[in-house]
Amino acid sequence: MRVKNKTISFLTLNFCRLLLKFGNKSRSEDTVRVGFSVLKKIKKQYPQPLFVSAIDIVKPFCEIKRIKISGTNHKVPIEVIPSRQKILGLRFLVANTIKRSERSITKRISNEISDTLSLSSQSVKNCDEIHKVAEVNKVYIQYRN
Repeated sequence: MRVKNKTISFLTLNFCRLLLKFGNKSRSEDTVRVGFSVLKKIKKQYPQPLFVSAIDIVKPFCEIKRIKISGTNHKVPIEVIPSRQKILGLRFLVANTIKRSERSITKRISNEISDTLSLSSQSVKNCDEIHKVAEVNKVYIQYRN
């Protein structure tokens, strides 16, 4: 995929890599390209900035790590560095794109991104759920390494 901006190309290529389970890399790039064209028809804007803003919405600022202390497991919230935030956001988008019930993967991609932009997708709910668990367990921040 030819994209001018390095961060956008990094994100789209990683999205293609995560979307690809068994098969051809060029085939996954084609499906993402067609999904972006469907998104362009839906939103009437260029899809790459929409994709980046969807990842910015979904990326979590903390994650939960289980630490065993004196025989009990505690869920400790840990801050996430920005590069890991982007990868986690991509993972959320890909996982929930695959779980969608549309017939074609291109419609799944475009609808997941458009739902994420409208804050109604499952990816946004996953991110909010992680933040809620971190808020509940902020008492255990002292145990992080």
